[in-house]
Amino acid sequence: MTDIALLRCPFERCDAATLRTEVVHEVDALPFEWDELVGDRSLIHQRHYLEALERCPPPRTRLVLALAWDGPLLRAAAVFHLVELRVGELGRTAAESSWPVRAFLRTMGTLGLGTPHMLLCGNVLHSDASGLVCSGVENPAALLHSMTETVRHQARVPVRLVVCTAPDVGPHHIDLPGLGYHRVSTAQPTMRLDIPPEWTSWADYLAAMRTKYRQRAKSARKRGKALVRTRLTADEIIEKADVIDGLLAPVLERAEVVLAPITATSLAALQRQLGDEMQLVLYVHDDQPVGFAVSLRHSGELDAMVVGLDDACNRDLKLYQNILYDYVEHAIHTGASTVAFGRCALEIKSTVGASPHHFDVFVRHPRWLAHTVLGGVLRWLTADQWTPRSPFKIA
Repeated sequence: MTDIALLRCPFERCDAATLRTEVVHEVDALPFEWDELVGDRSLIHQRHYLEALERCPPPRTRLVLALAWDGPLLRAAAVFHLVELRVGELGRTAAESSWPVRAFLRTMGTLGLGTPHMLLCGNVLHSDASGLVCSGVENPAALLHSMTETVRHQARVPVRLVVCTAPDVGPHHIDLPGLGYHRVSTAQPTMRLDIPPEWTSWADYLAAMRTKYRQRAKSARKRGKALVRTRLTADEIIEKADVIDGLLAPVLERAEVVLAPITATSLAALQRQLGDEMQLVLYVHDDQPVGFAVSLRHSGELDAMVVGLDDACNRDLKLYQNILYDYVEHAIHTGASTVAFGRCALEIKSTVGASPHHFDVFVRHPRWLAHTVLGGVLRWLTADQWTPRSPFKIA
């Protein structure tokens, strides 16, 4: 999946202001033009993926789809999530931020009627996924804003925060502040590892490393030699739901941002719909489950979607390191060109070769006064400091 979801088109470009936005609440109601426009580039826009999210959505979320029409021609397709905002359950950033941030979140969660919601363009399970695919549009930022407003007005719930990211509109993200969005440049980067075509085996990966990191990888593999790995089917995920949810719980407690905690039920629904595009591997030691790792593969990219682990076993078995190495080895064996590692545990991911990819987040409160206050509050947000590592030999 490319970072910029703007497609080349052979026909004349149009102005966003002339387009008609249609909001769709059921995947079955999507026209065939949706599939033609999104093609095979983005997993989160694929019909079978959307059907899984619709059937078993992450807790407190609702999927909303939007289309922008130029007469009979579909120019844009967008995926949105409405997320119920529970101020005490938004992750470590919300809980440990400075007092202005915590005060604003508490106020946002208590003022007004109804449960507050966030409207996110993109996907709650993939923080770096672009939510908008468009073709032949002169001003994608204006189109995104127009589609977002249409979805917000039809949401039938109080939307207190609108969120989109730079990849949604590619280089046109510079136009979003002029449309009333605050830029957040302190968001953690997403970590990605490009797999060179000459890597055809684990040995090739190790050979590309500097001695220190090669020895570290070998040591981790030795410590984790007793781990038994089993790929689970959808039915087996359901059978072991309590185990999977239990392994995921401590990871969510440490997470910087939690928009919607995924569950074993949602993972089973995805596995049933995606088939070979997804795998959940359970890690067992001495007949006890100690961890699991989920990956999605689509269009040459392996997405390290979510990990759960037993903290008590992590250090002795180098469990988390072994999971990261397994992602790399799986990517090599399946011919993936990129591994997307997500936006947490940045330093250890850099030790396996991942590099940071920064992009800005853009937020807006629909009410003018609250939006003005939000701009001041965002200045109190700070990014965690970490040290990038360089495990590979310099070519």
